[in-house]
Amino acid sequence: MLFFKHSVLQVSLLLFAYILSPDATAAQTGSRAEDSLLNHLSNTYVRNPRRAVSIADSLLRSGTITNNETLARLSLYMGASYYFLSKTDSCIVYLDTALALSKKTGNSRLIANSYNAEAIIHVFLGNYNKALQMNKAALNIYRKLKDTTAMVNSLKGISNAFFRMEQNDSAIRTNIQALKILKNRSDTTGLNYKAGVMMSIGNILMDKQPQSSISYYLEAERLFNKTGNERELARLYHNLGSLYFDLKKPDTALTFLLQSVKLKKSYKLLRNLSSSLLLLGETYKMLNKPEKATKYLKEAVNTAQQVDDGYYLTLSMVTLSGIYLDRNDIDSAKMYIGKINKLRVESPYLISEIHRINSDYYQHQHNYKEALAQYKLYKAFDDTVTDEKVTKTTLELEKKYQTQLKEKKNQQLKNQLLIKQHKENQQKQYLIILVSGFLVLIMVVLLLIKLLRTRSKSIKWLKQLQKTEKEKARLEKLKHEQQIASEKTIRKLQEEKHRQEIELSNRKLATLAMQIMNKNQILREIETKLKTADNQNSLRNINNLIKTSFNFDKNWDMLKKHFEKVHPGFFTSLKNKYPNLTDYDLRLAAYLKINLTTKEIAQIINVTPAAINKSRQRLRKKMNLPGQVDFREYFSNID
Repeated sequence: MLFFKHSVLQVSLLLFAYILSPDATAAQTGSRAEDSLLNHLSNTYVRNPRRAVSIADSLLRSGTITNNETLARLSLYMGASYYFLSKTDSCIVYLDTALALSKKTGNSRLIANSYNAEAIIHVFLGNYNKALQMNKAALNIYRKLKDTTAMVNSLKGISNAFFRMEQNDSAIRTNIQALKILKNRSDTTGLNYKAGVMMSIGNILMDKQPQSSISYYLEAERLFNKTGNERELARLYHNLGSLYFDLKKPDTALTFLLQSVKLKKSYKLLRNLSSSLLLLGETYKMLNKPEKATKYLKEAVNTAQQVDDGYYLTLSMVTLSGIYLDRNDIDSAKMYIGKINKLRVESPYLISEIHRINSDYYQHQHNYKEALAQYKLYKAFDDTVTDEKVTKTTLELEKKYQTQLKEKKNQQLKNQLLIKQHKENQQKQYLIILVSGFLVLIMVVLLLIKLLRTRSKSIKWLKQLQKTEKEKARLEKLKHEQQIASEKTIRKLQEEKHRQEIELSNRKLATLAMQIMNKNQILREIETKLKTADNQNSLRNINNLIKTSFNFDKNWDMLKKHFEKVHPGFFTSLKNKYPNLTDYDLRLAAYLKINLTTKEIAQIINVTPAAINKSRQRLRKKMNLPGQVDFREYFSNID
C-alpha cells in the first residue's frame, strides 16, 4: 500500500512538473509582475501548496488579470495545489476552468496541458476511462505539434491509467511506444525520459515479476547515473527499497532507502521525503529495531506536516502509535492517536487504519467494549477497500457526487470571474453567491433529514432482523432438544430390548443347566438303587454304564455352545485378563455369570456344595478379588 500511494504521487509530481513549467504553457501574460508571480508559483505549489493557493487566489481576486492564458495557468496552479492538499472537489473545479479558458485562447499546447492535468485527478479518483480519453486527446495535439517530450509525458499518463485498471500488458505496450519515440534521443533529456520509462515498467512488473522489475530499475539507475539526475535516482531508490521490503529482504531495502532519503534531503524533495522516511521506519520495525524505527517515523510526521501531506502524516502516526503500543508506552501512543483522531480523512484505507489502531489502543487499556466497536468499524472500511463490487459502487457514487459538486463549484467560480471582469455587476453577483450558498445549506439540511430517516428505518430493520434471528435460534434449539430426547428414548428402548434378550438367553441357559442337573439326579438315584441289587456282576456292568453317563464333558460342551452364543467373547476376555485360569475355573465362572446357586452348580458338576465353595475360593484367589466383591456382579461386566 505504501508503494502504491507513492507511485501515484510520483507520477503526478512528474506530470504536473512538466505541465506547469513556464516553457510548457508558454502563456503571454502582459506584465512582468504577473510573470514573476507565476514563476514563483511554479516553485511553490509542490513544496507549499497552501502558500500557492493563497498567491493564486490573491491574483484572481485582484481583478487586474484579463488575459485568458494567464487565467488558465493560474487555474492550473490552483488545481495542482488543491490536489496536493487532497481537496479533490476544488481541484476538479479549477482544472475544468483551466480547460475551458485554454479552449477560448486557441493555444493548442495549453489545451493539451489542461487535458493532461485533468487526467491526473481522474486517475486519482478512479475514473480511469475518463483519464485515458483526456490523455489521448492531449497526445493527439502533441503529435500535431511534433513535441516528442510532451508525447512521452502523455504516454506515461496513459500507461499509468492502464496500470491502475490492472491492464498491465496495455501499460507496458504504451511504455514501449514511448521508448520507440525516444529511440534516437541520446541527449540528457532523452536519456532521462528513457530512464523514467524504464522505471515505469519496473513499477508495473513489481508485484508479479519482481526479478524483471529489478532489471528495469537497474537499467534506469544506469541511465540516471549517466545523466547525473540524482533527483530521479532518489525516487528510483525508494522504489527499489519498497520492492525489497515487499520481498521480505529488509537489509537490502535499508540500503536503497537510506540512499533515497539522503538524496531527497539534499535536493529538498520534501513532497516525496515523508514516504521514504515512513518506509524506512517500517523497515527498521521489520528488523526489530524500534528505536531507529521511532526516529524515522517521527521525522516522517514532521516532514508530512511541513508539506500538508495528510496521507503520509496519518500513516506515519498510525505506525508510530503501533510501535509505542508494542513497547507498552501507552502515554506516547495515546498522544499520537489523539492527533490522528483529529485529522480530516477521506480515504477508506486510512479510515480503516485509524479504527484498527484505536482498537489496539483500547485493548491495551482493557476497554474491550470500545475495542470491539473500533474493530468492527475497521473491518467495515477494510471490506470496502478489498471488495471489488463495493469499491466499484463507491467510485460510481463518488463520480456522481463529484460531477454534481463540480457543477456547483463551476458556477461559483464563473460568478467570481464575472465579478472580477465586470465590476459594475459586483452587487448582483454577490447576491447570486449568497442565494447559491443558501440553497446549498437547504440541500444539506434536507440531506441530513433524509439520512436521519434512513438511519431510523435501518435501526428498525436491524431490530426486526435480530428478533427474527432469535426466534429462529429458539426453534432450532427446540428442534435439537426434541431430537436429543427422541434419540435418548430410542437408545433406552434398545437397551431394554437388549437386557430382555440377555435375560431370556440366561433363562434358557439356566433351563438347560437344570435339565442336565435333573438328568444327573435321576442317574444318581438309579446308581443308589443298583448298589442294593443281588447280582453283583450284572449290577457292576450297569453301574459302570451309568457312571459313563455322568460324563459331564459332553454336557459342558453342549452348554458352552449355547453360552457363547449369548455371551460371545466372555471366555476370551476372561482368559486374556487371567491367563492362569483352568478350563474348570472357566466353567465355574460361566455358571456364576448365569446366576446359578452353589447347590445347582454342584448337581451339574456332580460334586458336593462344599467342593463348589472351595472352588469358588480358589477362583477368587487366582483373580485377586477381595471378599466383598460379588462374583455374579463382577462377571456381569465382562462380555
